[in-house]
Amino acid sequence: MTSQSSSAPTRFIAADGIRFAYRRFGEPLGTPVVLLQHFMGNLDNYDPAITDALATGREVILTDNAGVGLSTGAAPETVAGMARDAASVMSHRM
Repeated sequence: MTSQSSSAPTRFIAADGIRFAYRRFGEPLGTPVVLLQHFMGNLDNYDPAITDALATGREVILTDNAGVGLSTGAAPETVAGMARDAASVMSHRM
């Protein structure tokens, strides 16, 4: 597995009728760190200086919100909606 966000392939999972885009990289040891983007941020808005540093010694998963970037569906209008989508993504095997 790659240790840099720039070389991690974009992958997709289907959860609750939405196709979510994500990238997974780093050391696959223990529980991965899942980073959630701000409301309209996408996979390319994460700072690689931070994400690559986090990937040293652990696995990192970056996500797109529903309706943003490469993910389908409607963008949630509330934090509760974003949380629901994040829980939906994390409950699926990636």
